[in-house]
Amino acid sequence: MKLYDIKKELLDIYSDLVDEETGEIDEEKVHRFEQLSIAKEEKEENTALYIKTLDYDIKSLKEEKKRIDRKIKSAEQTKGFLKGMLEYSLAGQTIKTPQVTVSYRKSESVKLDDDFIDYAMKHGYEDLVKESIDYKAKKTEIKKKLKAGEKIPHCELEIKQNIQIK
Repeated sequence: MKLYDIKKELLDIYSDLVDEETGEIDEEKVHRFEQLSIAKEEKEENTALYIKTLDYDIKSLKEEKKRIDRKIKSAEQTKGFLKGMLEYSLAGQTIKTPQVTVSYRKSESVKLDDDFIDYAMKHGYEDLVKESIDYKAKKTEIKKKLKAGEKIPHCELEIKQNIQIK
């Protein structure tokens, strides 16, 4: 959208002045700007007007980003809801058509109760806890020990069925 009448020579310099990928200033364009035979005041006015145009563009792009983010969030929520409905409807059965295959794959995750961290720290399982701002269980390590048959209080191996749509 053209808000202001900015000299074409300056517009050519202003556009793509900064490389979108690297963020670097195009020194050749800076040199061309300095060499232009346009009055200093006119360069300054055109530069200020282009800055105002950029302000408008930035505001518009931010609004568009918010709109797109809302659409993404809505699509993700719809997908989650529909996936849950499909899982309920299929009740573990698979379907295969020329256009889609819906199957299940087994996955495992470690389920911990609220007392695991305290228990681990007091009973020799500090190696299964990592320190951060607060302690967090090392679920990958716990899973290995549980799969090896070790019984760890407050932990269990949970078997899940995850729906796959291809």
